[in-house]
Amino acid sequence: MSTLLIKNAHVHNISGEVDIYIENGVITKLGRASEIEVTQVLDAEGGLVVPGFVHSHVHLDKAYLLDQCCAETGRFEEALKKTGELKRQFTEEDVYRRAKRVVEHSIQFGITALRTHVEVDTMIGLTAIKAMSRVQQDFKKWIDIQISVFAQEAICGDDLEGTTMRALLCKAMNQFGDSVHCIGSAPYVERSSEMAIANINIVLDIARHYQTDIDFHLGYHLEDGTPSYLDVIVEKIQQDTFEDYRKTPHTIALGHMAYLSTLSEEKLKEECQLMRQSPVPITIISLPLSDIYMMGRKDELGNKMRGTAPLFDIAAQGVNVSMDVNNVQNLFQPYGGAGDPLQLAGFAGIGLLHGGSQRHAEQIMDFITTRAAKAINLPKAMQLPIEPGRYADLVILHDTTHLYDAIANPPVPRTTIKHGRVVSRTQLTATVAWST
Repeated sequence: MSTLLIKNAHVHNISGEVDIYIENGVITKLGRASEIEVTQVLDAEGGLVVPGFVHSHVHLDKAYLLDQCCAETGRFEEALKKTGELKRQFTEEDVYRRAKRVVEHSIQFGITALRTHVEVDTMIGLTAIKAMSRVQQDFKKWIDIQISVFAQEAICGDDLEGTTMRALLCKAMNQFGDSVHCIGSAPYVERSSEMAIANINIVLDIARHYQTDIDFHLGYHLEDGTPSYLDVIVEKIQQDTFEDYRKTPHTIALGHMAYLSTLSEEKLKEECQLMRQSPVPITIISLPLSDIYMMGRKDELGNKMRGTAPLFDIAAQGVNVSMDVNNVQNLFQPYGGAGDPLQLAGFAGIGLLHGGSQRHAEQIMDFITTRAAKAINLPKAMQLPIEPGRYADLVILHDTTHLYDAIANPPVPRTTIKHGRVVSRTQLTATVAWST
């Protein structure tokens, strides 16, 4: 039996320091001074222990591309075009190397699970998913990696049936089914609403056939009158043809949904009510760094709208929510570092969403931990707070004891624990020219 004791830890909502007992990768007890024998002791030295962070929405296959191309206009259309040109040159080793770099940083940040969107289209074929399945396998001891087969480019184009792309997506599912957890697309890249709806229907049909989760990029706009297609998804999932699909626990993640920030309180309630009507649970995943960078570029000076999904308001309506970094150093998001969710939490949760209270801090931490785990359909034991029965996927945030401080001023020193094993220790060393 493998046992670990984390002693002298702070846990939110528990007064004073506690000891955390872990057996075979599961938390069994929180308390002090027990006679339980352990095989390893880890002194948290008063640090704050939180659930492992979860990347609910990240693109590993197109990370770190700024050394190969840079923005001129900064618009979405340019990012899509230039990245598409680069994709034709991607090799399996190139994708593997860049994805591996993000994963290594992620583990050091305290991320214990992630879902990566991996592009499959006529430009890159199956090159990226081949590389990502290797990354998934090579890092399985240290982090859970979910692969979402992703159609960034149009599925339909001039063909309402999407014949070519449908066949390619199914080929990816057939060849890499054991590695794939999810399928998704970006319907807003289609040329018309008719094509966008066809795109959605194709993805939903593939998900039903292969029994995978669903993850759409949607609502990446702030303009009035632009459809979100939320009703299309809910109505399709309610059809009799999805009866068997609904019997197995699946989730639907909707990334971006920035348009929700423009709605009145009443209209937002209506949209959330529609989400709750879905027989398959829907999660809204805010991607603030991309949303803020891309929005407002077509607006006139003095009226440049920016927005990202209002997570506190959506959560208050009973809909699950999460936030994540989305892209890492590419034209869709040419800033933001290597993807630390705690840095994002402070900027977006406190700064953009005005979550400056202790109550907000609790919610913000959930957005990047337990709620994020729920968003990508991780096991129930990974959706729990720090309590007995939770999987021991944890992060010790050294140099802080309080939740709000951890979000507002993220500490660099961290210890990452996966399945009850220490997998990373990050420390901060500084040399100064003066003495105290």
